[in-house]
Amino acid sequence: MSIKSCVNQKIDILQRHPNVNSKGVAIISNKQTTKWKEATVNIIVQGRAILVSIPWKENNQLHILAIYAPNNPRDNANFWHEINEKWTNEGYDKPDLMLGDFNIVEESLDRLPPHPDQADQTDALQNLKPIYVSNAILDVSCDWKIQSAPLNTDHRMISVKVLDPEAPYVGKGRWTIPLFILKDRKIMDTIKNLGIALNENIERTRHNRTNERNAQMLFDKFKNDVIKITRNHARTTVPKIKKSIEKLEQDLANTLNDERYNKGPGETESGSSVHPATKSDPGKWLRLQEIIMKIYKRKALARI
Repeated sequence: MSIKSCVNQKIDILQRHPNVNSKGVAIISNKQTTKWKEATVNIIVQGRAILVSIPWKENNQLHILAIYAPNNPRDNANFWHEINEKWTNEGYDKPDLMLGDFNIVEESLDRLPPHPDQADQTDALQNLKPIYVSNAILDVSCDWKIQSAPLNTDHRMISVKVLDPEAPYVGKGRWTIPLFILKDRKIMDTIKNLGIALNENIERTRHNRTNERNAQMLFDKFKNDVIKITRNHARTTVPKIKKSIEKLEQDLANTLNDERYNKGPGETESGSSVHPATKSDPGKWLRLQEIIMKIYKRKALARI
């Protein structure tokens, strides 16, 4: 079963690789917020690079270049040269955003443990003029984040919000009951009992209705009681969830800052050539994944 078939009503997966479940690159668009039917996909390098253009802001388009570069250093350098030649010779639109797995970093500190990539790789990458985001997109972007992903991977997830400066202001809207409260059996039983009492009181007023006691007034009181109960519960529960998230994030930072993770191959305290972050202490990586999953579950619980 493919990912697309599981969530077909909400998303569209834009890709052009025959094996959609294990290889290639793709861009996922939200059907509710994008003109996904009008999006176009250009294959730049089969299984390695695609350019997706999505209608955005009146008659303009947002051009997104998705990359999955080779691991081999020589192949990686050749890949970036090929990308550069494609834009030079075939006249593709300049990407507004370029993202994906480059299998290369421009600074040694972006590696764990720190080490530089080969010069021909970084030089080839820098020859591609529109790197990462265009100036126009940078001006209307916010909430840049680098987060650990709830997956068994050595990569971290990068996210950014790109805004339409001409869009009207949209506020927070009406207050709604936090969804995690609906899973609290005690609160739900309380609301259920309030509903039963409401139904009984409405029946009593069927033949004895007054301006102070009628179905509309009773329902208004029921609604206000539910709001009061759920708000009070949220005020005490959400801070506890946030506090647990902060503690988990500190645990994550402490684990990542462990000195054993900052050593390179051959630099272990025992003098062996085994990498300290893998073979000598694999339990650390399991601990990282455990912490990351707990963080995401708690954030999803309270929609934080």
